[in-house]
Amino acid sequence: MVPERFNVATLLESVDETQIRAELVARIRSSLAEWIGSPTEIFLLGKRGSQRRAWADAAQLNEVDLSDSDILFIYFSTRVGTGYVVLSIAMKHRTAVYNLSFPALAMAAEIGAVSDILLTLYQGISTMNIRCVVAAGAELEIDATCRSVEDLILSTREVGSLVRLLCCDKRDAERLDGFAVIGECADGLVLDRDRRAARALGAD
Repeated sequence: MVPERFNVATLLESVDETQIRAELVARIRSSLAEWIGSPTEIFLLGKRGSQRRAWADAAQLNEVDLSDSDILFIYFSTRVGTGYVVLSIAMKHRTAVYNLSFPALAMAAEIGAVSDILLTLYQGISTMNIRCVVAAGAELEIDATCRSVEDLILSTREVGSLVRLLCCDKRDAERLDGFAVIGECADGLVLDRDRRAARALGAD
């Protein structure tokens, strides 16, 4: 069965998400302009009900302080294939999760491009002095029990983990098992669970 969505999920530790949201969404839009088109609408889902607005009328909704039960969705047109790219934003105990969901067929043969997306997101967030980890995989979702970078790193060892690629600090990468390096920046590594496509962690 072919998955419908390929997700790139970023976990950010100890943040005031409302304060960084506008800057971070702007960074995502500009740095991933090759993949993401213009925002079209915004949708808030939570225990208090739901609200949907066109992007042109989204200013108030885009500043909502999210509770643990709220999820904010921003829909973008896509520059590759058909359908939408959807950014969902959720908060759990001062840990924010930004999940970018792409049409799976558009990403199926683009692992190299996904690696670039992970590095771009990681570097952009790191420059904001926020500790983070970026993971990618078909139908990937970060479980609510993951409240830290370490939690997400350790979850990759679980049977059935959907994490295919991951970008994190080089020190955090030492905790990974069964991944191989396929890219790097000054302080981060991109790793692939498929060793056949990459060199072993720590190899020259």
